[in-house]
Amino acid sequence: TARLRTQSAAALVTQGLLMVVLIGTVDYLTGNEFSFFIFYLLPVFMVTLGAGRNMGLGMAAASTGAWLIADILSVGAYSHPMVPYWNAVVRLSFFSIVVILQEAFWRERDIARTDFLTRLNNRKMFYEAASAEIERLKRYGQPFSLAYLDLDNFKKVNDLYGHKAGDNLLKIVSAVIRNNVRRIDIAARLGGDEFAVLLPETGGDAAGAVVTKLKNMLQLAMDRHRWPVTFSIGIATYEVAPLSVDELVSSADDLMYAAKRAGKDRIHRMVKGK
Repeated sequence: TARLRTQSAAALVTQGLLMVVLIGTVDYLTGNEFSFFIFYLLPVFMVTLGAGRNMGLGMAAASTGAWLIADILSVGAYSHPMVPYWNAVVRLSFFSIVVILQEAFWRERDIARTDFLTRLNNRKMFYEAASAEIERLKRYGQPFSLAYLDLDNFKKVNDLYGHKAGDNLLKIVSAVIRNNVRRIDIAARLGGDEFAVLLPETGGDAAGAVVTKLKNMLQLAMDRHRWPVTFSIGIATYEVAPLSVDELVSSADDLMYAAKRAGKDRIHRMVKGK
């Protein structure tokens, strides 16, 4: 599901239509004694998940149309000429209900894994993603990195300008992070003014370059609003899998606090190699 959600809507719709044509062709060639009804749901599920409800409804219509054509060509004659069209309406209604329920399920699931203020991933979602990345490292040996960010002097903004300004600052920080990471990266707010960015398949040097660029973009945003905020960041890179997500987070957190103790507004890095 994560891979599907990283693809463009155009790519998913193209793949879905190809699946519909293939399923419809097999449905026609096997005749009306074999039912392929369940298989028409595959492209509907896929497109709804990756491209949203409207595209999913369109794919439901395409699946219904393919089934109708295959059914008419393979059956030939019906007891009444309206029978296949009635069946098509019933199937389209069923597919549409499936799309609506599926979209509602994923929307509620996303809400449960999203920070209410910043709309970044929350701690629960981050821990799930980090756990999956640890397992991927164990299986394939691909290194990954975790950047742990803390806002220096954030309390001063709250004290000087109020909590509304502080909330606005957090939203801007989140937007900058969201716009300056890759689609495969996982950005999360772990609480308060602390953020994390999980960088899959990213070694130490690459992570340093990515995070340095991100830090510069964040600082530009702070300077633009004349907020006295800088960023202390710890980057933990793992070439061997940590024992747990807690160990991973603790390592990056320790590096971040080391950056604070060294004078703030800096990046500290660590690579745990083989």
